[in-house]
Amino acid sequence: MGLSLVRVLKSYGESNRKREANLFSNVTNITKLLDDEKFIQSRRAIRKNKLLNQLREGNGNDNLIFEIDLATEEAAKNVATTYDRLGFMKHDKELEDEFLQWQSYVYL
Repeated sequence: MGLSLVRVLKSYGESNRKREANLFSNVTNITKLLDDEKFIQSRRAIRKNKLLNQLREGNGNDNLIFEIDLATEEAAKNVATTYDRLGFMKHDKELEDEFLQWQSYVYL
């Protein structure tokens, strides 16, 4: 029984190390995605786009969406695709909420 307990504890320790390594790897990958220059420029373009800001403010003119230029549309696709890659966080609600809150306050 003592040997079984040692195996369980050793396995538990290895599991924790593997989980920590995976977490570190995931955070590293997230950082790489978010530090990508194209992603940063795309977010900046979307935040500064006057038409998108008017739509967000809800001025009642939903037809503005049809006036968005191709460059802004491409920037939006890039941002959406990048966030899609981060979709694995859906499995951890606290991590997802924390990330979204942190990312929403980053003004580039």
